Amino acid sequence: MSKKLVFLFMFFLLVGCVNKPSTKVKENAVSVSRQTKVKKIQNKEVKKTKAAKITPSLSPVPSSPEEEKLIEEGIKYHDKGRYKDALEKYKEVLKLNPHNVNAMSEAAFTLFEMGNYEKSLVYAKKALQYKSPLLGHVCIEAGNAYDALNKPRIALSYYKKAIEFNPNNYLPYFNAAVTLIRLNRKKEALNCFKKTLVLNPKHSSSNFLLGAQYYEMDYIIPAILAFSRFLILEPNTERSDFARKAIQSMVAELAEEKKDKTIAVKVSEDPTFDGDFNEVKVAYSIIIAARFMKKEVKFSNEYDRHAWEFDSLFSFLKDYKKDNGFVWQYYAPFFIELHERTYAKPFVIVLYYKVYPDGAKVWLSKKENDNLFQEFYDWCFKYKFPEIDIKVDF
Repeated sequence: MSKKLVFLFMFFLLVGCVNKPSTKVKENAVSVSRQTKVKKIQNKEVKKTKAAKITPSLSPVPSSPEEEKLIEEGIKYHDKGRYKDALEKYKEVLKLNPHNVNAMSEAAFTLFEMGNYEKSLVYAKKALQYKSPLLGHVCIEAGNAYDALNKPRIALSYYKKAIEFNPNNYLPYFNAAVTLIRLNRKKEALNCFKKTLVLNPKHSSSNFLLGAQYYEMDYIIPAILAFSRFLILEPNTERSDFARKAIQSMVAELAEEKKDKTIAVKVSEDPTFDGDFNEVKVAYSIIIAARFMKKEVKFSNEYDRHAWEFDSLFSFLKDYKKDNGFVWQYYAPFFIELHERTYAKPFVIVLYYKVYPDGAKVWLSKKENDNLFQEFYDWCFKYKFPEIDIKVDF
């Protein structure tokens, strides 16, 4: 692996905000690196988190039309980065109605964005005194504040309470996963990422970070699949460049040409905790080795070569299909169907259009190709991922 790619893996990835009705909660952030080639997940016993004790006893007072208008103005200021102006609007609401939980929650979020985590926590804890539908949501805000204050175990207790309030909300699982990674509790973190994806298959950050964890452990095929799904969802960001380079690096490591012109393929065994892909990896390595057989395999352009390689990989998933393991159950059916629908070419256009932009423009300039590309994307976003039962305990 190149030093340049190692360096790329050292930056901090700040994931975006997730909107909810009249309030927001920020996703946690995490740094990712491929520091060591870990073959096993740490199984060290750790003390399980107890959910935060929250006993709301007060009754909130709903927003009046005037208060609702002020909150909406505050949200607009917040979205423009005018946090002080936003905070003033929420304070104005609380002067009119000291029991407005929505305003408390918005103030907590804005203060968090301002970096005032202690004050954010004050507003969040005040909101948690009220018997409100926002309890689960505010627990996430409190957890985020504690995490930012370097109190990860307390943060986990609030994420766990948020899950109790709303077990079908993906966000506390995701934020817990990020915190668990920081605590080096990877097994629990992976389960939280997987639970997030079951609840929200379009959550790009979970695909990205799950792929990054697989990559760190040299779990090659699952890492490629997770990063590939991420790139379909988020093809044009800084993180996308990061994932793209990771895929290129992993694929390049599968086969190499020696100085004596002999070709070596990677046959080392990968982890199997989320499914055994060793047979698939060996078969795919042989396909990658064809890059060095210049007289045997010829392609008119790089896109044709990559399409052939990835289509081969997805066909191997079909040939060697197994039933056990999250990656076999969750990702493999998606890519097998992609192969069966002959979508390999639009798929590699998504993956490599920033690497070979001219070739992508030429291919997309043809109406039938552009139609196929749109058909591919429509299918990607309508595809129904399986509702796998993921046990989460942290």
